[in-house]
Amino acid sequence: MKLITQLADGTIRPATAEEIIAAAREHMSHRVRRGTSLSSPKATRDYLALKLGTLEREVFAVIFLDKRHRLISYQEMFQGTIDGASVHPREVVKEALKQNAAAVILAPSNPFVSLGPILQLTGVRSMLRRVKSRVAAISPIVGGKTIKGPADKMLRGLGMEVSPLGVARLYRDIVGLFVLDNADRRYIESIERLGMRALATDTIMATPERAAALAEVVLRTLEV
Repeated sequence: MKLITQLADGTIRPATAEEIIAAAREHMSHRVRRGTSLSSPKATRDYLALKLGTLEREVFAVIFLDKRHRLISYQEMFQGTIDGASVHPREVVKEALKQNAAAVILAPSNPFVSLGPILQLTGVRSMLRRVKSRVAAISPIVGGKTIKGPADKMLRGLGMEVSPLGVARLYRDIVGLFVLDNADRRYIESIERLGMRALATDTIMATPERAAALAEVVLRTLEV
């Protein structure tokens, strides 16, 4: 089977591979519009393959979805060379808030070497402070230690308490909801005295199902 294309002067000829891909991308763009659900890995993979597959340079693209996996916006935010692209997290945060993000969740990452550099970028902390009630943080400390990584050692080395309370103190100006593991429920009242709500639940994301359950309870508590 051959696909054909019609030129501006009416001439008909076999379409090139590049023209077929371009037509497919345009067709997919018309099909996948705001409100379309990308509810499976295959649907997302197919969409991104058509969006990115023919590019000759690296790009950092962001898909903004609502909580039902429906498309809000697709944006190629940063462009690079053939093998890399520089990314500015501050701009991603700004765009998420511009898109009226219902919530911002700080994952249970190292507060110093993972989240710290992002929060120190100009404008990020002040933006989160303005939407504090929509910001949640998940403690990386469970039972006095980290599940993975050196955050516990770094807290201890800096003379800070190695506990969810020690982490909560780092986020007290930007976080409205602090999530800690059930094993650390005794810290709830102390964290709430910092001016944020506290939620104890299962935070060990040992399986995709448990990770999804944690995300669901956090979003529900934020009333998203």
